[in-house]
Amino acid sequence: MNAFPHRWWSVLGAVAVAALLVAALLYLVPVAPARDVCFSAVGHPAGRVVASLPVGEWPQGVLYDPADNELYVSAEYSQNVSIFNATCFDRIATLSTHQDARAMALDPANGRLFVSDDWSSNLTVIDTANDSIAATVGLAGFGYMVGDQYDPGTGQLFVLANNNPALLDVSPSTYGILQTTYLAPNPGGGNGFAINPSSHVIYFPARGYDSLQLVGELNGTVFGSIALPGPFGPTATFFDPVNGLIYVMLGGLLDDPGAQMVVLNATTDTVVATLTLGGWPDDYVYNPATQLLYVSCAAGGDIAVVNADTNTLVTTYSLGAGSLPGTVSLDASTGALFVGEDGEGAVALVSVAPSA
Repeated sequence: MNAFPHRWWSVLGAVAVAALLVAALLYLVPVAPARDVCFSAVGHPAGRVVASLPVGEWPQGVLYDPADNELYVSAEYSQNVSIFNATCFDRIATLSTHQDARAMALDPANGRLFVSDDWSSNLTVIDTANDSIAATVGLAGFGYMVGDQYDPGTGQLFVLANNNPALLDVSPSTYGILQTTYLAPNPGGGNGFAINPSSHVIYFPARGYDSLQLVGELNGTVFGSIALPGPFGPTATFFDPVNGLIYVMLGGLLDDPGAQMVVLNATTDTVVATLTLGGWPDDYVYNPATQLLYVSCAAGGDIAVVNADTNTLVTTYSLGAGSLPGTVSLDASTGALFVGEDGEGAVALVSVAPSA
């Protein structure tokens, strides 16, 4: 007895023909690429979240390099650095650091990007010309590297080792430690210290002491402090060389956040203004052309926009609940604000006012 009656052979034949037709159509019709849309801040109203792209767990560093028009995003727990072409917000490479990639600092003259390791004494050095890892450097005796800054005026690279805590002046060419400044316990945000380029004073947020420590940039000496109103300690500072003012974010801790910014006269150390922002102001980026300061407020899920000429809060851009905006960077020419979203494991492109 035939196990497959004639009618079943007819059905199978029809299915086979249909499958061949589908395969032919798939072959003839081109498959659209994964990204066929150019995400750009141009043409969008200020405050619009144009796109948000995944980069990995806990993106703690966001840095835009105008020389090569690329954006670098470090994902701490994913241990990598994502690289984007900033024109269309396209990811062009992902580099594994084999360590907890956290803060970043750029030496634009020599095309070197320094990425600090949250859990060891290492720095990863990236060659920005070809987007490859040039070196991995160990800074023996120090750990929990949570912050980097590079001063193009003096050519100094500063690395914050939070477990000591200490501010290390590291040679950007030989990677040796040139000087070490020991700081008050429980310092503020990793990238939160500001540098006065004329007086060479570093304003360091001593979160546990409700004050700013004053550090000589050239000799590494702690020579004074500025008391700040409590009870929420400082998490970041910004110095505007045009108006000679220090902007201090009083963010405290994420589970007990503050929401204020204090503006100080750098000459007299007196309070010029006090602004109420969103919860836990923790990082910033400044556009000198528009005199606008963009401050990420993680507890509120938004970006506060401050006019540094009038020292007033202009507006607030919401990124949505759960975004936890952290580190920010800016392409001032196009008005593209890049925001690391710690809660989402993503980097967001937000349109803001471009430079005229």
